Amino acid sequence: MDEERAVAVLNHFRACHSQPLLKVRMGLTSFVKGASVEGVVTQRLKRQPRIIRKLLRMPKSQLARLEDVGGCRVVVGDGAELVRLRSHLVKKWCGDTPANVIT
Repeated sequence: MDEERAVAVLNHFRACHSQPLLKVRMGLTSFVKGASVEGVVTQRLKRQPRIIRKLLRMPKSQLARLEDVGGCRVVVGDGAELVRLRSHLVKKWCGDTPANVIT
């Protein structure tokens, strides 16, 4: 595959992750508001040069199997807010079943 085609495939791959990542960020923002936590929710897609370096470093890897293409995070002010957010997430995702507790 020539370089121009490879870059186009890589850009398309990143673009395919944009919408799902946005949905995750919006859901996480909703959880933060539901927990009455002051937090900043951010998202990011891995930049093209970083993906290329990772693929070059791991020559047997495939773009379709690449992990950590993007992510979301919440930055909270203190430990108490983190505990409150975690409790809210556990309650919403796991209910009252102790076996499903997030660690």
